[in-house]
Amino acid sequence: MIENERITVLGAGLSATFAVAAFYEHGYRNFLIVTDRVFPQFYGILIEHVPKMVERYLTPYPLEISFLGEESYEKYYLKRFKRIPQKFSRFTFRETQIYHPIHLQSLIMSLVKPKIIFTKIKFEDIEFYTQTSKYVIQTFPNPDQEREKFVFRAWTRIEPWKPDGKVYILHNTTDDSWYREIGNLGFKLREFVAEYEPTTEQLATEQWIKLKFLQPDIPSIDLQDSRQKNLLLVGRWARWNPNLFAETAYFEIKKFLEEEKTHEDR
Repeated sequence: MIENERITVLGAGLSATFAVAAFYEHGYRNFLIVTDRVFPQFYGILIEHVPKMVERYLTPYPLEISFLGEESYEKYYLKRFKRIPQKFSRFTFRETQIYHPIHLQSLIMSLVKPKIIFTKIKFEDIEFYTQTSKYVIQTFPNPDQEREKFVFRAWTRIEPWKPDGKVYILHNTTDDSWYREIGNLGFKLREFVAEYEPTTEQLATEQWIKLKFLQPDIPSIDLQDSRQKNLLLVGRWARWNPNLFAETAYFEIKKFLEEEKTHEDR
């Protein structure tokens, strides 16, 4: 009975949440989440699709996208990140609706009711989990010095924001210091270019975080680990792929499980 077979999740981010939802909808009920932190605060994350299991419980918010200046988005990003030569087709947005990531994760976890262990995850422990679980979901990257060269950090300023019922993205093409502002359900974020450094006074009086980003031309890897077939690499960091959104994990795992079922039925 698949409901008794264990699914171990290494990590507690949104990609892990979407993967758990896919397994749950497939009939699995025994989940173990191993993480070294409480469930994170998701600043500025936009979720366009949610799992079927929670669709009727969540209300989407309208999203508005606007620009400062007349420069095209593609040229604007190429100007800001001179080291990135690729076209940014993944940043081609359309008018849509989005869901609140914290509400989404809280709801899924309340329905799934996983066992949660708070501990530091060591790479040498992954093999143990693969031996004691039907599948293991890994959401963090394996050490890779070559791919680390494609990682860069940039500052983001966060401040409280009282939304008027809408979420917005403002793309800046007139100022070289910052490039995007997001008003997202309680917070306003302003994202700065990689070369920008806030002053000591700014860091002391405002809330800033330095985030990691992946360049788009980084070599990615597959969902299924080539050595351990029940180890599934989920999310942009585990796969080294900046084109993957958190919700991609849901659709990839659904497809994977359907293919596994078809193979077993033969």
